Amino acid sequence: MITAEDIRAVPAERRFRRFGRIEAVRGLSVVSRGPDAAIGEILWLMDGDRRLMALEASGFLPHGRVLLTPFGDLTGIRQGMMVLSTGRRLRVPVGRGLLGRVVDGTGEPMDGKPPVWSRRFEITPEPIRPLDRKPIDTPLWTGIRAIDGLLTLGRGQRVGIFAGAGVGKTTLLQQMLEGTTADVAVVGLIGERGREISEFYHQLAPEALAKTVIVAATSDSPAILRLRAMDTTFRVAEAFRAQGLDVMLVVDSLTRVAMAQSEVGLESGEIAAVRGYTPSVFHLLPRVLERAGRVGPGTITGLFTVLLDSDDPTDPIGDAVRGILDGNLYLSRHLAERDHFPAIDVLKSLSRVMPEVVGASHQQLASKARRVLARLDKNADLVALGAYHPGADPMLDACLRIEPDLTRWLQQSVEAFDTPDETLTTLRELLEREPALESA
Repeated sequence: MITAEDIRAVPAERRFRRFGRIEAVRGLSVVSRGPDAAIGEILWLMDGDRRLMALEASGFLPHGRVLLTPFGDLTGIRQGMMVLSTGRRLRVPVGRGLLGRVVDGTGEPMDGKPPVWSRRFEITPEPIRPLDRKPIDTPLWTGIRAIDGLLTLGRGQRVGIFAGAGVGKTTLLQQMLEGTTADVAVVGLIGERGREISEFYHQLAPEALAKTVIVAATSDSPAILRLRAMDTTFRVAEAFRAQGLDVMLVVDSLTRVAMAQSEVGLESGEIAAVRGYTPSVFHLLPRVLERAGRVGPGTITGLFTVLLDSDDPTDPIGDAVRGILDGNLYLSRHLAERDHFPAIDVLKSLSRVMPEVVGASHQQLASKARRVLARLDKNADLVALGAYHPGADPMLDACLRIEPDLTRWLQQSVEAFDTPDETLTTLRELLEREPALESA
């Protein structure tokens, strides 16, 4: 333990290389004179011999001052308090000891259980080289018909779930976690309300929870803690991938991660660029998304939720990540209001790796179903107004006859799960019921 005597024993010209003093508080950041800290380095706020709070070096100011972002509340900080550099970045525990646990952004338990005794790693590894990535060629089944049948995911794929508030996003994620064929799951609940985190934990089926790690940072947490919760989520998943496991990684939500980065950027002096988001946000997003994929012996399949502001598909975060991701699932408020669950708008959704992970017969069956849905959507207004006369278009007549059954097929209760064979068999039987659809 560092004492005041230890500090006085350090020569004056070297004293501030490891130690610094609080000079001011600027907004939600702390300004200290010294120490010699690198960006991203962890420091401790000291009160005598006691460590009060962790801080992270986030910027530099003139005359040897350092801008520090605290991991806790600023209440109680006094001018002149000492900060101690650690010489390293944040390290978090990884491994199977985390399964079934809920931890915060620093890896500390939030479930009232003992700390996780495991080897710790720095949260940000080296970037993945492009040629180290392997092709995605194996499906990841979820047990959800609409996804497995028409939007099949691959092990190592990155998928965005685009949705406004209140359309069943969290429920869909829980169902996917319970039905997935992945070996383990790592869930980052970033910026959620405390009640939602508690409900997510308690409502997850015991067998799914046993193979899941939950990293949580509530909406009232400091922005830096929300950001590090995202990094911790990835670091835990990367450790499982290095062991040769197939990992389902969930970040809910990427929008709140972007908001946290924007808060940190504004405190560091950045100027807002697009709808209040700072430029560092659009640098962060690809760096985050590129950490998922099929690398080494295992895979990380990433599911990233994006909250659409007022259901606006041109939301800046959605626009920024859409071109990086390997697919998207759009949840429709129109479907949700009709009690259609999961409220996946199949025509707006896409899995870019589906042709590489399923057979030709599966692909043809999915394409036929999408063409039926597209024809129904195109003529929906005519049918609703009574302007369409049966017999005018035999293909549309066939589509209208199977529409109720196809809609029921796309719906699924949260307790029900179908195997891939069941999903394809029921869809094939449904489409083959109408011979006119053979040419669809």
